[in-house]
Amino acid sequence: MTMLNAAIAVRRFGYGARFGEIEAIAKDPRNWLKAQLAPEKELPAALQNVPNVGESMGMFARALARVQQRVARGEAPPTANADPTMPNQDAAEQSIREAIRPLATRAYSARVAQSIGTDRPFYERIVHFWSNHFAVSAQKAQVNAGVAAFEKDVARPHAVGRFETLLVASSQHPAMLAYLDNISNIGPNSPAAARLRAVAERRPRAPTGLNENLAREILELHTLGVNGGYGQADVTNFAKVLTGWGINRRAAQEAGRDGSIAALSARDLFQFTPFAHEPGAHVVLGRAYADQGERQGLEVLETLARHPSTAKFIALKIAKHFVADEPPSSLVVKLETAFKRHDGDMAKVFGALIDADEAWDPQPQKYLRPEEFMFATLRGLNIHDFPVERLAFSVEAMGQRPFSPPGPDGFADNADFWLSPDFVWRRAEWAMLIARNVANVAKDMQPNRVGQALLGPLLTAATAEAISRAESPAQGLALLLASADFQRR
Repeated sequence: MTMLNAAIAVRRFGYGARFGEIEAIAKDPRNWLKAQLAPEKELPAALQNVPNVGESMGMFARALARVQQRVARGEAPPTANADPTMPNQDAAEQSIREAIRPLATRAYSARVAQSIGTDRPFYERIVHFWSNHFAVSAQKAQVNAGVAAFEKDVARPHAVGRFETLLVASSQHPAMLAYLDNISNIGPNSPAAARLRAVAERRPRAPTGLNENLAREILELHTLGVNGGYGQADVTNFAKVLTGWGINRRAAQEAGRDGSIAALSARDLFQFTPFAHEPGAHVVLGRAYADQGERQGLEVLETLARHPSTAKFIALKIAKHFVADEPPSSLVVKLETAFKRHDGDMAKVFGALIDADEAWDPQPQKYLRPEEFMFATLRGLNIHDFPVERLAFSVEAMGQRPFSPPGPDGFADNADFWLSPDFVWRRAEWAMLIARNVANVAKDMQPNRVGQALLGPLLTAATAEAISRAESPAQGLALLLASADFQRR
């Protein structure tokens, strides 16, 4: 039983086993996991090269300036009925993405290296869980290079801290403020709105009022859930509360001029602007919040972090991610109870997950997302020397473009989405490619031995037999990687 639980621990809670890892933790797999619930004392070496948000914003600003200069010189046509200083949107975004690509490549190289090299894979999975929960996407050019910085600033340092801390850090991060357009959220009765209405006569696209995107997604996706008990009036009033929450453009511009922008942190770049804030008290979820500037928004977030619907929503999402697309209701109740009892202390919640017998069902329930499949393969086969751009292309072909969830609800976390014929075929192609490369290097490779090392007791007799009948080591390894045993956790 200990070998079985060890195999479950490395696959269900981590990114798959390395050679010898199942045996190494077999004496006490649950405490192996619990030991990973301590916060990181310092940023892992593999992530030291991840660009911070100041560097990302600086590169975006410079790329945008170059595009605007081209427009001024008549080298790129502006969009009809738009700001004449902005070029065709698709061409502009492509140009900016190309300029930012070196930062994105650095960031993804670091993410892959950390995921396959870490000795704390459960912690890494928790970090990536939060990054997908508080999703920002590189599909939006202004956010492109800041996505990795968001994960480093928000998900990683607060992964096992209090949920309220995570929520505030996410809501005030420049990448989130830009992604969900809160930088355009202006109180209709604020002094800024009056000034901008005059500007709008000359520039029709200038923002002059409420933008509800951030408020809506905090309620629907980050805290209460779609059925969490809020209505449209709560969205509108919360959006009013969040007016004035934006990016400190002056600090960014000044740092950009003297070259120190790379040193700016997320906190340096957050700014509350009273000039743009909607005055007055606002009612959210039946409670009136007095006008206290930035503090008004922080008090709403504090209430949302402690709301019973938030406890239930987060518990269900954790159970779905780690255990099953349709998790046992008893497991959800245990996690919800831990969330409430410990005031959103996520180390206690994830500890309750480890303690729950429902999380140790030996039957694999979750289908690996493309990135999880890639990490498990590279980790298991000890592949560290990888061309990161090819890996990024491969995982995108399987349906998960790096740092680019299709929307603010993140990447899908259910098997039905990923089991399309095209995505499954792309996985099989990648498995064969990796198997051939490994077999060419390791001439004495024995696929059955690899299967036993990476899956332990989770390797079924049917898969072991199929591997043993393979015509070559490369084919045997490809069968292992493409098998349901390896594709599910």
